[in-house]
Amino acid sequence: MKPLLEELIRKVKKICLDTAYKIRKKRVGAIPWTPTLQLIRNKQKLWVCVIRRRQGKKTSRNKLRRLQKATRIWNLETISLQEALEKLADVKAEHSEYIKDAAKLRKEHLEALAEAVAKEDDTTMLTELNNLKLREKQRNTARRIKWLRKKQRSGKVTIMHRTIHRPDQPPLRVACTTQATMTEAAICENESRFSRALVGEFMQPPLRDMLGNLGNKEPSTSKILDGTFQCPDTLANPNHV
Repeated sequence: MKPLLEELIRKVKKICLDTAYKIRKKRVGAIPWTPTLQLIRNKQKLWVCVIRRRQGKKTSRNKLRRLQKATRIWNLETISLQEALEKLADVKAEHSEYIKDAAKLRKEHLEALAEAVAKEDDTTMLTELNNLKLREKQRNTARRIKWLRKKQRSGKVTIMHRTIHRPDQPPLRVACTTQATMTEAAICENESRFSRALVGEFMQPPLRDMLGNLGNKEPSTSKILDGTFQCPDTLANPNHV
């Protein structure tokens, strides 16, 4: 039995490793943004649109015009399908080379932006650079928090199940689908959960008479603190006290 189990574990592990190696790993948003990166991405979108049009697929004309305006590429009427595929491959290769130095280029972009802002506002470049870095850090933190909060959200409650305990009969499980029935089920659950102490030994005579509702009635309270209190013999469950 043990060799069969070990063989099964090895096969399951091999399947998991092969799957993890082959699946597509998306790293969206991990590349620092710069205007040059945005231009490369717009070129990719542009050539994808051109390829779709050459293949006879539906493509938005307004989107194509916007991408042409963003990339300054206008002469698309004479571009064949093969040429568009080659240009898309070239842009993808350019993107792969660019992301290797994306962090460095982002730093240079922030420095150039800080220098321009400092010149316009008559401040120092270092001050503006620190402000830009601080805002960028706060923005990234807010995005992570928003992503985590979005994952924890849930949809509207459309059904609740309530268990009704009946004497001398098995429990009955009922589905509540309306707002009134769901509210009633929630109230019953809260009452049963947070009022269990009312049926405990300390809320029943004779302990209730000896200790009071708040458990501060003398002389029983002092005897409990001293360790000399004796439980009455009439308790139903003296071991539960």
